[in-house]
Amino acid sequence: MHFLNQPKPAHAFLVFAILASACVSTVQPRAVAPRAGAPAIAPINAVPPPLLELCRPSDLPPANLLSAPGYTQFSVAVSASSGLPITGLTASDFSINSGGRTYPISWFHENPSGANPISLVLVGDVPASMWNKTVVMSSSLSLVRGALEGSLSSMNDCDEVAAVLVGGKYLPGLDPEKLDLPASLEDVTLIQSFTTDHELALVKIYNVLPAGQNRLGDGIRMALSQLRAAHYPSRVLVILTDGLDEAAIDQGVRVLAQARSDGVAVWVIGIGDPAAKTGLFAKLTGTDRVDEAAVRRLANAGGGQALFARPVEKDNGVSLANAIATTTKQLGQGYTIGTIAPPGAALTVALPKRADATTRVEEASGQTLAAAAALPPPAPVGQCVYKDQAPALIAKQAGYSQVRVSVTDRGGKPVTGLKQADFVAHFEPVNDPIVYFHEDDGTIPKSIVIAIDTSGSMTPKIEVVRREFGKLIQRLDPCDEVALIAFSSGTFILQKLTTSHKVIERRLRFLHPFGQTALYDATARSIELLSKAKYRDRVLVLVTDGMDNASLTSKDRLITEVMQSGVPVYAIGIGDPNVGRVSASVGTFASVTDAVDELTLDAIASASGGNERTVPSMDEDQGLGFSRAISAVADQFDRGYKLGFIASSANASVSVSVPGNADYVVRTAGSPQPVK
Repeated sequence: MHFLNQPKPAHAFLVFAILASACVSTVQPRAVAPRAGAPAIAPINAVPPPLLELCRPSDLPPANLLSAPGYTQFSVAVSASSGLPITGLTASDFSINSGGRTYPISWFHENPSGANPISLVLVGDVPASMWNKTVVMSSSLSLVRGALEGSLSSMNDCDEVAAVLVGGKYLPGLDPEKLDLPASLEDVTLIQSFTTDHELALVKIYNVLPAGQNRLGDGIRMALSQLRAAHYPSRVLVILTDGLDEAAIDQGVRVLAQARSDGVAVWVIGIGDPAAKTGLFAKLTGTDRVDEAAVRRLANAGGGQALFARPVEKDNGVSLANAIATTTKQLGQGYTIGTIAPPGAALTVALPKRADATTRVEEASGQTLAAAAALPPPAPVGQCVYKDQAPALIAKQAGYSQVRVSVTDRGGKPVTGLKQADFVAHFEPVNDPIVYFHEDDGTIPKSIVIAIDTSGSMTPKIEVVRREFGKLIQRLDPCDEVALIAFSSGTFILQKLTTSHKVIERRLRFLHPFGQTALYDATARSIELLSKAKYRDRVLVLVTDGMDNASLTSKDRLITEVMQSGVPVYAIGIGDPNVGRVSASVGTFASVTDAVDELTLDAIASASGGNERTVPSMDEDQGLGFSRAISAVADQFDRGYKLGFIASSANASVSVSVPGNADYVVRTAGSPQPVK
């Protein structure tokens, strides 16, 4: 695997980006130069302004209370001695005091994990001493990524994120302009201002290696300055460091102590081995050591919490994943408490009945409360609802299952207006009658994964792919959630499932052709991602111009997984399906750019109840065939029919037909799925 264009066998994987990304497992390698004569590709340095799709917090008090003179609001996190959050407390458990007087609580709201958006600034302490702790130099890169991947899902899509780097240097050969980076890194660099486009910060930080001196205090000061312009009352500072520079830690402690009253939650993650020694050869070989006491001192100065992780290569990132999971699960979790008190009153929040509890209290500034109140109100609850619900009398019966059926004519156009009586369903091992029928009209919310081949042969095609998928995304229902996967020698999740379609559109510009084709792995990963989707209607759109030559997943295993998933796969192959077969059987020197494995794509699509389309290479028709294929796929997954029945056997399989018209093509999406 080539990652970040590092020479073999070194593979650099900078973990500073993990908290800033919050939504992404990794990014693709940078683009290789296009072939001579290839269509022009939009320059990556044409980066739009940072995206800010902000959401109004759900814990804001009524406007009349928010504007009342003397109104003060606190964010309170409560944890047990084990460090786990304490939930389920009520307003009567808390008291707000000042000078011996207790003030009544006028607003109280419990915030579950991830429910309220936050403003987060990450300070990545990246002097040379961090090299041994944060850079993977062996083949364990995939294991590290796997350990970290599951720890990133707790953050809110609306969270705004900024990133500050202390030290560091760009990867060799990097053109900063291509990623909208500063021309050079200073001792302290704001590498990303506030954005809800979390991956923008991720991509930038991934291109920085540890180097240089340490000015941690200045980095923290810059981060706090960013937080004063935050839009949300819940403001978080996360610092990653090894604590080895005593002068830098002292400087950071002084800054945090001065800013402790700013109402910012502070987390410090120390990376390294506290038992490691700094020997005589440390300047040559580096050190794994972390100064545990220094990290705790830094956290205490900010009234925050210290967590620790081993160097990522020592345990394949497991301890860092645990630290990140602890942090992300608790961000924004806790209680919002408000009171009205005289201006200037020194208020404290206490839990009189819970002496065993530890509280962390941050006062929300009037500026951030006003900014949050000015945001558009959240969408009405229930806006995204299913219109294909079977009556409760049917749906609650044991064994009730639904299957999705698509019907097209021979030209691939969806057939609409059919009735329940038009269908005949054949169930194995016995026939069960259809008890529910619904025709989809394109307004039922769906979960969609778009998986795009970005192997090297896609270079002359990628701009058309970006353009046409941009059109597809714009025609989706606002309730649809979408994820974007790129695959080449590996699988790269560029965006997890989100209803923020603008983010998906922006992710398309991170498609960079490089490497081989792990088609089977990418399809399996897409199916796995959809298994955790919000909606029952799930779709995979798969695009490739080649044949699998890099997967660990076998074709037979993949076909089985696809069939069991109930997810229709709509596969689009770009190129000549005959080239690959001729090359394989005769051994001729066919162009790999034009070879596409139509038989395999058709097998995957047929097993899933989707379909496969093969279109000419872009240089043959300027992408017209691909454009038509994308439009046809969108038409097809928007329309279809739901058939429900009470399964008499857990192993029931079903085939569906429309006997009245032999020209119709009827496809069933996988096995019948129980409805819960």
